Amino acid sequence: FALAPVAGDGQSTHVGTAFAAPLRVRLTEGDRPLQGAVVTFTATAGVLFADGTASSQAVTDADGFATSAGLVALDTPGAFTVLADTHGVR
Repeated sequence: FALAPVAGDGQSTHVGTAFAAPLRVRLTEGDRPLQGAVVTFTATAGVLFADGTASSQAVTDADGFATSAGLVALDTPGAFTVLADTHGVR
């Protein structure tokens, strides 16, 4: 299985504001997209998802894509990481 970033990485924004685009990943097995898998996006310190939480879940679509909720930069400038993971893929 491979979980790869597709869009939303490398963004910047001002402290206290939302990033322009959500994060998007693709889950595949070989060349085949995997549908219906739950992907958990987990933010490190410095950013939160738009609903105020440190994690967001999305289900992969028929093409294997999952998109996070929007992200907001908190009051600490710097670089931040959001991890994407999926469990229980068969």
